Amino acid sequence: MGCALPNKARPPGPCHGGCMSWADWEGYLRALVGICSLAAVLVYAYKLIVPGRYPDRLAAIALAMAFMASGGALWGGLAFGAIPAWALFVWPLLGVFWLLETEFGTHILGLIAGGLGCAAELLFPWGVTLQGLGAVWRELTQAGALMMGAFQIFALATWLLAFLYRTSPAVARRKTARFFTINSLIVADLAYRLNGWALPFALVAVVTAIAGIVAGEVPPIALVLLVLAGLAGAVYALVSRQKGRPAWLLMSAGALLACYGALGLVRF
Repeated sequence: MGCALPNKARPPGPCHGGCMSWADWEGYLRALVGICSLAAVLVYAYKLIVPGRYPDRLAAIALAMAFMASGGALWGGLAFGAIPAWALFVWPLLGVFWLLETEFGTHILGLIAGGLGCAAELLFPWGVTLQGLGAVWRELTQAGALMMGAFQIFALATWLLAFLYRTSPAVARRKTARFFTINSLIVADLAYRLNGWALPFALVAVVTAIAGIVAGEVPPIALVLLVLAGLAGAVYALVSRQKGRPAWLLMSAGALLACYGALGLVRF
């Protein structure tokens, strides 16, 4: 146990047959992220019904474990040359969640982060990895698109908080309380920042996609979808600083999901 080597890289000897391959470890980490993300969603759902401070701690523990597990899968995959697509999507998403929660202290943003952690398990099938196999530009385009999506889709999903702010009695009654410091202006600022962080990765993905098309590694439709997603995000950045217009984020997220299909990252 504990010998985390790919199946094809297992050394002969007494450890053979008893070692865990990298695929085994990735499966364990993927399951851990899914369980922790779902646990965080359930805790926040309970908190919407029965507000209190203790659920925050349970949800924070679950999201911290999901962050560490996705990071382990990402960096382990990097070491073995097979980065899981789901890990490259989830790890930066949960990382920026902790950054935003430290600054804003919403005590409910984790509901969105946990939900997206669960969604990534469904969106990116088991075994889908960024394996360049000599196609470096394709791999870089995939990485840029995944990083862009981690922030862009998070920005879109954040608008769910505005819906809860208007419809949930627990949020509405405590909109000025310490553990639900959320309102439409904060939601707009959160989404604006997340979208802003997505745009540099959009630029990188577009540039690498152009190089990939020249090298015959990236399909032209992927570049078209990336440009569309980047332009929609740029328009959102220009018109949505104070009054959010999430339709632009919806357009960007839709183009990104279609791009993932063109790049072989998802299977619809």
